[in-house]
Amino acid sequence: MTSEMANFLEQLIKRYPTETEFHQAVTEVAKSVWPFIEKNPKYRKAKIMERLVEPDRVIMFRVSWVDAKGEVHVNRGYRVQMNSAIGPYKGGSDFDPKGKTDEEVMWFCQDFMTELARYIGPDTGVPPMTEQRGLNIRCAARSHVEFVTAAYLKN
Repeated sequence: MTSEMANFLEQLIKRYPTETEFHQAVTEVAKSVWPFIEKNPKYRKAKIMERLVEPDRVIMFRVSWVDAKGEVHVNRGYRVQMNSAIGPYKGGSDFDPKGKTDEEVMWFCQDFMTELARYIGPDTGVPPMTEQRGLNIRCAARSHVEFVTAAYLKN
């Protein structure tokens, strides 16, 4: 690893200190393309790697849902859209399904997908069905995902 590449990765870690999976993905890409960039300084000058590691778009949205007792909860959902050379778009939420009934998880997932559907389409990717915290296993919202994204899925 060259000192220039090491410096680039060090700066990346400082900028995104908690994103270890992101660090790994960028490191793998950097190791494969850095020799080419060193042989073609115009790409280093154009800061191609710096462009790749900055999100194209970050979307954060509110997810309001009602639990089994009728209490309203407000969570945060997000979607980070990176350059697809580094990997697929990612998303998630601050919702923790621990201690929730299957119905409550389903209600949250449905409301999450309803909100997320406003931000997805032919140019912004398909809905994430994440394994984050077991949501994919417990989330019975697949038909709801298909319903709210019907216009995209037809294309």
